[in-house]
Amino acid sequence: MLLKLLNFRQGRLKVQALIAAVTLALLPSVQVLAQSQGESGFLPKSIDYDVDGVRVALPDWMQINFSNLPPISSSGEIVVPISVVKELGYDPSRSWTAGQTADSYMMMGDFGGSFQLQQFALKNIAEIVGKDLSELNLKDYSLVSWQTAESLVEAIPGLENLPINKVKPLYDLFASFRVSFSRTSSIREVLQQYPALKDSALEELGENLANYNLDSIPGLSETPIEKYQDWQRSYIDQVPGLNQVPFGFFPFTFNNVGFSVLGRADVVFSKAEHGDLLAAGYFLTGGANGGSARKPKIKPKDCEEGKPCSYLELEDLFGIGDGLHGKRWGSGETQQVEGGYGPLKIINDGKEPTGLLPYGSAFKVVMTGANESEGVAEFGLYFRACVETLFAGYHCSPYSIGPIPWFPVKENDPVIVLSTSSSPKVNIPENYQQEIDEIIAAAGGNNNSCAAGCIEGDGQTTGTFSHPIALGTRVSSPYGWRIRPFNNKVQFHNGIDYAAPLGTPVKSVDGGKVIRVSSNSCPDFGKSESKKYCGGQLGNWIDVRHADGKVVRYGHLQNGSVKVKPGMSVSKGQVIAGVGNSGWSTGPHLDLRVHDGRGNYENPDRYIKR
Repeated sequence: MLLKLLNFRQGRLKVQALIAAVTLALLPSVQVLAQSQGESGFLPKSIDYDVDGVRVALPDWMQINFSNLPPISSSGEIVVPISVVKELGYDPSRSWTAGQTADSYMMMGDFGGSFQLQQFALKNIAEIVGKDLSELNLKDYSLVSWQTAESLVEAIPGLENLPINKVKPLYDLFASFRVSFSRTSSIREVLQQYPALKDSALEELGENLANYNLDSIPGLSETPIEKYQDWQRSYIDQVPGLNQVPFGFFPFTFNNVGFSVLGRADVVFSKAEHGDLLAAGYFLTGGANGGSARKPKIKPKDCEEGKPCSYLELEDLFGIGDGLHGKRWGSGETQQVEGGYGPLKIINDGKEPTGLLPYGSAFKVVMTGANESEGVAEFGLYFRACVETLFAGYHCSPYSIGPIPWFPVKENDPVIVLSTSSSPKVNIPENYQQEIDEIIAAAGGNNNSCAAGCIEGDGQTTGTFSHPIALGTRVSSPYGWRIRPFNNKVQFHNGIDYAAPLGTPVKSVDGGKVIRVSSNSCPDFGKSESKKYCGGQLGNWIDVRHADGKVVRYGHLQNGSVKVKPGMSVSKGQVIAGVGNSGWSTGPHLDLRVHDGRGNYENPDRYIKR
């Protein structure tokens, strides 16, 4: 019964773990050239792609984990004032020494709003990395030590109903207080009899914690980490096996490919250069102090006039348009900018090196050095400390924990520049943006598609649309102006919502090619922020391009139901997924949208009979 209560949560993560290993589906113009193991272990592993004859190196997220990230290059510390510690409820202060790996100084709470590692259960981690949980004891799972009897029964469903003699660690803990209770009494009954025992912590068993296996507390390994008291203060390496989990397996919000614009490194300038008012507006880099702590945005910052200013000048990769021509990636070596949110903003005097967030909010990519004579720009990653509290919400320090060596860039090399969710937008021609979208789709992404089995179609476009579900399916929200259900505000709805039971087959309205799958792991149930904003509020969605240029998007698809992946052809009427409730949704339905290939949405009723 206890396992059944956790079945949904574990099933979703288990599917993610299995599907993340599926081979990438590549478009004809994108070819995997080689996998790099890094240089002498001091750089992360990467995959080289040939994109229309251009060699593009992308991080190999299925090979990168916390334990094999390059060691941090500089020593440092975070010291949080006592007044702030009292406000937070625990102390996120820490220090690190050059040469340490990130798993030893980064805490779980630091990634609560980005990687969302707290959604893992120990069992999920063990399945991913091949760890035998029977070989571990309670002392190996550090956060167990600061759990109290009350926090354990609140975290693990059904635990309080078990006889106390079936949960030996709690039985021995209670017995140590020399109180009298029946061995067959439920844990709830014992706590009702002796309320003071609620605050007794397992750490009071001391070294004896090592004498209990993990299964001595039923449900312990199956319960998501976020359910446990003070999970945020656990270091990554204190959760068995977590430091070996590839970044590509992380639950949410990690942009697996992580770019919407590929630029080209034009010229590297050293710190002999100085800030110039004539260059105002050319810098893309800046401080992460826009938006919110959970969804930070970069506020571009020019170099200060007359001050040393090294930078990388950029150019458009394919020579199309003027989106990146002359733009600059400033160096954190010469420019510190404002960063941070909430009480932790005071860390490092509120300063962080200038940079960008091309891979989401977990870390900042910073230019750390410039060798002008060799035309090489060095880069590094910077992490931040984050905490979520009941009253203050989610807040973070500036990105000041670093640098961790990252991929260097030579002049004329492609460079991953911007993320649409976290960085400044640039002027990109529509056809160029479409090509970029296809490159992103072809290179993979954290979409984990084809959980339900991939199906290839003929790709033949007929020019007429069939119904995506079935004629007569109820339209719960038409195309056009409407009152949005969540906030009662007037909104223009770019699609049509077809209400149908969860799992109802969704069919391609015509033949074409799949150009993007946002995700296949956004959950259908829950009220969390991550559930609502998963897939950009549209949950799991698929884009199919037809020969006439039209693109049809199928949104709010069921978790794990997607049967296609980028680059695949589909036939008219082919089942591609199931109706879901993923993203920001009030109930199971399909949100179907049609645009002309240039971003102009059209009323689906023009093409589909009701």
